[in-house]
Amino acid sequence: MSAHYDLNITQGSSFSVRLVAVDDNGSAIDLTLWNLRGLAKLRYSSGSQLIDLNPQKVANHHADGFIDINLTAAQTAALPVVEGVFDIEMFDGNGFVKKLMIGYARVYPEVTV
Repeated sequence: MSAHYDLNITQGSSFSVRLVAVDDNGSAIDLTLWNLRGLAKLRYSSGSQLIDLNPQKVANHHADGFIDINLTAAQTAALPVVEGVFDIEMFDGNGFVKKLMIGYARVYPEVTV
């Protein structure tokens, strides 16, 4: 089962979050041999993405399940104000895919420009 986590992003601000991939028992998933991908969309049925989250395994912590998402201020400034959805998956070269996280991707408006 995928973990649920919501991303709260403000337009025009740098966004960084460290997440931990865990199994059904709450133990960290060893990501050493896995690739990661993740997108935010307006809704699950959307054909286009709001942004590629480009999730990255944290160096020296692959076995601890640490995943970083880092977006620049320019990237967040280009996002619409929306309550969208996102997911992050781990996958291998043999076609195996496991969804790690799902949730809402909320983008709040920038006030100070």
